[in-house]
Amino acid sequence: MDELGQGLPERRLTVRECARIQTFPDDYEFILSAKAGRKGVSASDAYKIIGNAVPMSYN
Repeated sequence: MDELGQGLPERRLTVRECARIQTFPDDYEFILSAKAGRKGVSASDAYKIIGNAVPMSYN
């Protein structure tokens, strides 16, 4: 059940919504499962990655 379904007044932004605000392309993958020696990236890690990103300036 999401935040609104629990009676909370607002909901959390999704990883994709946060990425769009930071101007990441829609096909960029943040949440990855661990495979063949590659460390996985959780949703919590994805929020941190996006939050620490600096959007590019397009002139």
